[in-house]
Amino acid sequence: MTIPHASRPRRGRSRAMNRFWADRAGVAALVLLGVVLLFGALSLVWTPYDPTAQSLADRVSSPSSAHWLGTDNTGRDILSRLMQATWTATYASLLALVIALVGGVGVGLLAGYFRGPVDRLLSQLNDVLMSLPPLLFAVGIIGALGPSLRNAMIAIGVLLIPRFFRLTRITTIEVMNEDFVEAARSAGAGAGRIVGRHVVPNILAPLTTQVSFAASVAIVGEASLSFLGLGVQPPTASWGGMTKDGFELLSENGWVIIPPSVILVVTILTLSLLSDSLRDANGR
Repeated sequence: MTIPHASRPRRGRSRAMNRFWADRAGVAALVLLGVVLLFGALSLVWTPYDPTAQSLADRVSSPSSAHWLGTDNTGRDILSRLMQATWTATYASLLALVIALVGGVGVGLLAGYFRGPVDRLLSQLNDVLMSLPPLLFAVGIIGALGPSLRNAMIAIGVLLIPRFFRLTRITTIEVMNEDFVEAARSAGAGAGRIVGRHVVPNILAPLTTQVSFAASVAIVGEASLSFLGLGVQPPTASWGGMTKDGFELLSENGWVIIPPSVILVVTILTLSLLSDSLRDANGR
């Protein structure tokens, strides 16, 4: 039996893509985000200097022809460290998003599909997780596992799970009430086929919007924990760690804090703008 809605998700995605590409602000945000990602990825193959190499003779210097963005308190090249820190932020946000998506979307699909006792139990567990103070919860996980980028992102990823759970659960319930799902069941489709062929394609749009927002939360979380010394550990560069170094040098040279602060703010604003554009394109 042929299910009549088969092309519906593709048509909807096509219209959403057309609306997004017509949004100049959204396209500009996507391009700028791509530039930031390339800037960070370049550090994997090349940086002007070794990001961890110290030169006390050149410490806390302003931008020059030798060091385009100056040097920090131990003479390390800020541009090289900023490139490495950008890749660190990219890796950190991806790690947190994977944890949040696997946990939130997977459990949300179970709750939305089976409903009843399963839904009530999972929703109650989700409410308990949401009631925990985010910072104390993150510090608790890091305290138990030890300070590191991986452990910090585990904490952030777990804290993001409720957002994806609630969104996935609600949209799954909406899709499950559609006529085409009943038609699929009448045609003998099992749970796996219904979820894979009919539910997941119809919840991708709101999830895409949520991913861009969650990425900004993960980046801010990583920077905050690194600023406190609970995330990325020296000598690896991070935006939070570089901001902390610059904060400690404000009285000596105010320039050091500017590069990491600017790229952090620009990235967060870019992700926020991209999230708004995706939401508008998807009609949500």
